Amino acid sequence: MLYGIADFRTGEFIYCNAGYVAPVVLRPRAGEKPSPSSLTGARNSALDGRTDLRFTENRVCLERGSRVVLMSDWLAEVQGLESDAPDLASRYETLLASLDEPPEGNLPRAVIDYARERLQPPPGESFAKSPAETEITVVCLTF
Repeated sequence: MLYGIADFRTGEFIYCNAGYVAPVVLRPRAGEKPSPSSLTGARNSALDGRTDLRFTENRVCLERGSRVVLMSDWLAEVQGLESDAPDLASRYETLLASLDEPPEGNLPRAVIDYARERLQPPPGESFAKSPAETEITVVCLTF
């Protein structure tokens, strides 16, 4: 679970990750595709129904045109990884970098279409589950 407060006027994004996949930021680059990078700040324990936990928040300042991409752990299901696998965020970075054109409109739709139609397993690996059989959730905040 991720909780965040976005100030679209200043570009400040304050967030708290409760044991979930790190969000990925796509920062605009003049004349080039955005370069994905994970917001890998403090990672807190998963909620697991508890109410006695304290969480560390993270802050990042994003320039206009940046996009914060939040995804469910669907790629872990497809690739047979634990949902908290340390390299899961980097696999999401790779996936976002492999999109042909940086979609200006519906980034979640572009990610889902790519996953269902063109995603291939990493070299030497196979899929544990078909992307077509997996629930894929993608949320994008554009600053």
